[in-house]
Amino acid sequence: MTNHYCFRNVDEALPVLCRDLLEKGKEVESRAGNTKELTFVNIELTHPMEREVLLPSRKASYPAQIAETMWVLAGRNDMQFLSKYLPRAKQFSDDGLVWRAGYGPRLRSAGYSVAHAGLKPTDPLWNVVDLLRRDPETRQAVIGIWSNNLDSGVKSLDIPCNNWLHFLARDGKLNLHVATRSNDLIWGWSGINQFEWSALLQLVAELTGLDVGSLHFSISSLHLYERHYEKASKIGADRPQPRESLPVLFGVHSETTRAELAKAFDLWFKFEGESVQAGRAPSLLGVWQGVVQ
Repeated sequence: MTNHYCFRNVDEALPVLCRDLLEKGKEVESRAGNTKELTFVNIELTHPMEREVLLPSRKASYPAQIAETMWVLAGRNDMQFLSKYLPRAKQFSDDGLVWRAGYGPRLRSAGYSVAHAGLKPTDPLWNVVDLLRRDPETRQAVIGIWSNNLDSGVKSLDIPCNNWLHFLARDGKLNLHVATRSNDLIWGWSGINQFEWSALLQLVAELTGLDVGSLHFSISSLHLYERHYEKASKIGADRPQPRESLPVLFGVHSETTRAELAKAFDLWFKFEGESVQAGRAPSLLGVWQGVVQ
């Protein structure tokens, strides 16, 4: 059975998904505890830039979502940075130093490609940007996260749950399709995944001069852990409120170079460090506007 959902944003989606999992989910045991599960779930968010979870019962950490998103987009996987915002992150690290299968390196450094002058390092994110700039209607703007060589049959605390990203531009709007093998609704999908992938979609759209379209998830196993049943019940009773704030822009554009993007990330992390020392939460915008204009 396939479950299809279409919502404006995460605040509309989350209460419905919580109720359906609690009421219709099948009980399935897992290595991390009992769950209630829906299989083969498709979720569309038509306004993905409304990514902040404002539902009172969810109590999402906006600074942590920003920090992890920027950490991923910059290609990082170190625990030293992330654990400042997510102390439990080390629980999912094999060595306490990095996430072995962190999305950051797989988005930004996927080994080497063959060039005329020999091998050269690849940046999958920038390859997608370059491809969409040359051919906006391409069907080949894909980033693979799961690696058969690295992940199949591996005994690890860190196995990638989100596995495949496909950017597809139609009618001047860039859409993103995320294929996911396994998604915990609370800590995973609503905690970071819809936030980080909507930010990635926005970043690529700005870098290619396209408008942001919709964000699509195809999830083989969407589940709630037993420890979250009570919280999910409260979220299910929440009602989303109208949004008034305008989305924050990265401030990049279709002429931004790869070097300028790298500089912007470096300066954002410098700004983040100064903000933490001063006791302020980091801003998603931060130094971007002044760096890339």
